[in-house]
Amino acid sequence: MMRGTRGLRLAGKNVALTRRRGRRGVTTIGAAGMLVLVGAAHASAFAPVGGAARGFGSTDFDDTAGTKVTTCQNKFSGHVTHNAGHRQGGEISIDDISFGPCDPATGISVSANNLPWTLKVDSRANLVVEGVDLDVVKNGRTCHYSGTLEGARSFDGVFTIFGALRRQSGGCDGPARLGLSVLAESISVDGVALSP
Repeated sequence: MMRGTRGLRLAGKNVALTRRRGRRGVTTIGAAGMLVLVGAAHASAFAPVGGAARGFGSTDFDDTAGTKVTTCQNKFSGHVTHNAGHRQGGEISIDDISFGPCDPATGISVSANNLPWTLKVDSRANLVVEGVDLDVVKNGRTCHYSGTLEGARSFDGVFTIFGALRRQSGGCDGPARLGLSVLAESISVDGVALSP
């Protein structure tokens, strides 16, 4: 009879100990969960004004009828000029952008004009690049193109960018409309992936 009672008392202690450990485990998991949620909330906020922006990707140029003009690597830097509020997006000034190296087989070079350009991201992570202005040099002749590009987020920090720029000059070998597409432009501010 004593054995049975002693067994029950030990079992009772083990149950109480297990309950305490269980509660501690829930508290620890809860705290870790809060840290993840706080981290996620911070990561989903648009970057602060003044933050240093960086971007890079591979840019395909074509004649908008499916004929390739050239492919260049792009790299840009700039800074955040506007934060529209929690998950509402904002704006980045593209202060410097370069295109190169370009596909050597085509003998074409691409350079940017009239910087800064403005990159805008809205609350749904749609993107617009305004003020795009390029020179495309082929066979010693320069074609001048300008216009606006659009895009959308693939996932945090990676965007698809596309559009067609109109030729603003004559007497050159380039198409009347220059198609531009970037399938995976990586954009970050202060080292953090860009999101609205």
